[in-house]
Amino acid sequence: MNAQPSKSQLEVFRRRDLSRPVALFVQYSGVALKGDPHLIWAARAEQVFCGPLAKFDELRLYEFRHGNDALAFAESLGKIDLKALEVAAISVQPRAIRVTSAVMARVLPHWPFDNTEENTEEPGVGISSVMPTQAAIDELRTHADQNSPVTMVNWLKFKPQSGRAAYYRYGKVALLATHSLGAKLLYAARYLQILIGNGGDPGIGKWDEFALMQYPGRATFGRMARLKRYRAGLHHREAGLAENGQGLVVTKPAPEFTWR
Repeated sequence: MNAQPSKSQLEVFRRRDLSRPVALFVQYSGVALKGDPHLIWAARAEQVFCGPLAKFDELRLYEFRHGNDALAFAESLGKIDLKALEVAAISVQPRAIRVTSAVMARVLPHWPFDNTEENTEEPGVGISSVMPTQAAIDELRTHADQNSPVTMVNWLKFKPQSGRAAYYRYGKVALLATHSLGAKLLYAARYLQILIGNGGDPGIGKWDEFALMQYPGRATFGRMARLKRYRAGLHHREAGLAENGQGLVVTKPAPEFTWR
């Protein structure tokens, strides 16, 4: 499959200030891509855990100093004979987020939290459109490797009225819980548009935000979902996300790549 940005995708992208930095999140299936100096993260998808997402084999995150460079790179990918390809443009992560996450990852595992767990299923499983199905949870729990690092790829779409504010209230609770268990927010940014794929539609408003959260293993992710203090913030999550407003993919690090 050869794919290029459509006319409407190009028009939307070129309306941006192309002198500014931009990141590209690339999902594809097919031949292996060669290394690139703009690459900052690489992984292989193992499971679509939640949401209306297509399944790709390989996931890559690239950062570019200028939008024109990002566009040229995307067009070069579109000339490769891949089985499937989607390229999303996202903003570059603010430095403050990276610094904050690093501090939290260093401090919170030593904080004396009350880590009481609840043995019941997480509320909303199989019912809410922003929660995984029971089958997806069972697949995660029964995976043979529970303790090797995984990165959860998050796509978020907020309700139009106060959704972002409500979700951020949940986010504060979730970040404390995840970092205290040894997880770490690797990347967080705003979704901009689809540059290749999506039937040629730029997909304005398809998502609002994007994030990569790394966990020590699937077992840690499962433990977080059982924490009583984590569940105390779930009502804000439900209040903040739109219908089908959560996309979540379980990935493992690509063997040839280490997070820098």
